Amino acid sequence: MDLKKIGNQRVVTVLADTPLEDAARLMRENHVGDVVVVKSKNGKAVPIGILTDRDIVMATIALGAPVSPLTAGDLMTTELVTIQEGESLNQLIDLMKKRGVKRVPLVGKDHELVGIIALEDVMNLLAGELSALAEVANRQKQVELHRRQKLA
Repeated sequence: MDLKKIGNQRVVTVLADTPLEDAARLMRENHVGDVVVVKSKNGKAVPIGILTDRDIVMATIALGAPVSPLTAGDLMTTELVTIQEGESLNQLIDLMKKRGVKRVPLVGKDHELVGIIALEDVMNLLAGELSALAEVANRQKQVELHRRQKLA
């Protein structure tokens, strides 16, 4: 399965020096729970971190800390977990499980950002596959009844 088909190829990105308020505003405007922090390398956006709405809340609001002097780079997760676009769905699931992450940026051969895959994307795909498998038993019954009618 092509991982590009699972996730979102339209990724909201910011630079490390983006004010935290601007990053949060982008999340709200784009209805997303994260922004990928990128740097430019050979004209391509290369992910260097990820900032989630939870990161912002836990590091500022929950502690009563001011938001205004902070940037995306100050709070981003720097131990970024990414996956190459040629990897398999099973490798993605294993990676999410082992590293305990819900969002994984998808990168190309030059480590450029090509998409992002969220846990919800994987769950929706698998739910559809399970639903299709559930139909196999129903179809089998129909085929068997049709076959019996021909023999009778």
